[in-house]
Amino acid sequence: MYMKTVILERKSLFFDSQEHKSAHQIKEVGRVLISEMKESSNNDRSLLRPGVREVLEYLKSELFSIILCTDQRLEQTRNMLAEEFVDQYFEDIITARLFRSQVKKLLISSGTDHFIAGVFSDDARIELATELGLPCVSIRPDKDIPQGQEVLRVESVDEIDDAIAQAQILY
Repeated sequence: MYMKTVILERKSLFFDSQEHKSAHQIKEVGRVLISEMKESSNNDRSLLRPGVREVLEYLKSELFSIILCTDQRLEQTRNMLAEEFVDQYFEDIITARLFRSQVKKLLISSGTDHFIAGVFSDDARIELATELGLPCVSIRPDKDIPQGQEVLRVESVDEIDDAIAQAQILY
């Protein structure tokens, strides 16, 4: 059976604070997304980025196992997921500090019929993931991808599903 796993980064899915969310909304005034308007009207206190729920629903419908990589304490991350009602989408949470060893362990335990990809905005995580041979999607609209890295690039969370589909074809 063909298995599929995607590793998502916490800071790619959540704003760090209400101030960060407000700054993003002000920056995006010229191209307000329908999903952003819908999510912000449902829960103004939500730190979930626009389009995250839809991406998670898509990945689950395509039978992906979803792992979250966090730079926060596990307890804090679990609470954040539960508060946003998205905890049911995630199979596991791994820490940024142990990212290398946990991804290596995942790669060793998975067979050749297991597709694993990562979606990151952090430069160091992208570099490490590509070094480990993981197909990567970069959410860094304001940064160029370093030369020599084979990474798909998206501008926002809304585009993750398309990039993962492309990565499955390319890798």
